[in-house]
Amino acid sequence: VMWHEVRAAGVPCEAFETGSGPTLVLAHGGLDSCAQWLPVLPALSERFRCVAIERPSNGASGEFPYEQYTGDPRTHMAEVMLDLWDGLRIDRAPVVANSMGGLFTLAFAAAHPDRVERLVLVGAPAGSEDHSLPRAVRSLVTPGLSWVIERLMQRSTPKSTRNFLGQDLVVHPERVDDASLDIAAATARVNARRWRRFAKWVTTGGEIRPDVGFDDIVATVDAPTIRSLGAGGSDA
Repeated sequence: VMWHEVRAAGVPCEAFETGSGPTLVLAHGGLDSCAQWLPVLPALSERFRCVAIERPSNGASGEFPYEQYTGDPRTHMAEVMLDLWDGLRIDRAPVVANSMGGLFTLAFAAAHPDRVERLVLVGAPAGSEDHSLPRAVRSLVTPGLSWVIERLMQRSTPKSTRNFLGQDLVVHPERVDDASLDIAAATARVNARRWRRFAKWVTTGGEIRPDVGFDDIVATVDAPTIRSLGAGGSDA
């Protein structure tokens, strides 16, 4: 595995690559990190040069000041992805994206159609009609609860992380391996406050803010796109 540090939206961001062959970009979901993809990398890296990117305010990447940002959300999402791709010298490639990563990637594909060859959306993208925000994320923006949830996340353990995943995100949380739980718990402890600030910026009324315009973005994306949902329409 080769690690990289690039700047996106002025913030240092982490990424790693492994494998050989055509480039395949992996975009993690919300409240997560590029390490989300570790369990599937052995299979994917046999056929692809897998590049797992990490957005600002996630994982080990730096924090973007979302509480101060008043610009257009779709423009910001597209610029973050463009900076990551340019920093990693990726010209054009297919993308596998999960949840919030899907929303960022759709904004990027709409703004820069020459860069995204194909797109696989794993789990319903954030903001789509069949993907309401997980309860824990809604709690992060609920007055009176947000600070409580932040502090609980700052005390995350592998056990509490498995319980969190089982609420809305994963159909079979018992299948998540211990190493992934350790990484996810550590990521939550570091990023809880950043995630609360991001969640407040990207939502209104407990759902993705309407000016993101999910339907409008999808209508302008030319790249062939597959949506892969888990059992019962949930992320798997």
